[in-house]
Amino acid sequence: QIFIRLDLLDLLCYPAHPYGAIDEERLPISKWLAEDTTFGWGQARLLAHPDYFLDPEAVKLFTISADPTFHQKRHCFQEDMQSLLSKAMHRAAERHRELE
Repeated sequence: QIFIRLDLLDLLCYPAHPYGAIDEERLPISKWLAEDTTFGWGQARLLAHPDYFLDPEAVKLFTISADPTFHQKRHCFQEDMQSLLSKAMHRAAERHRELE
């Protein structure tokens, strides 16, 4: 589950057609979501902007797995993923500095 502060909704989300094209008829998405309408059609896209997704006052993420074994070991998975991503980001930053 992803919870986004209401005042950031239109900044981080947009209504979409299949494959991600913006659905102009449902902009802004906050207005469309507030309407008395069916949500059985359409898609939405979320822009995972780090400035907001790393701010617990802006975005909150909650995860659970149907597999209890995986769910119990999720913290290990996340630590491994953070380590891998950290190394990749460090290498990318080094390459960027070399190109400057």
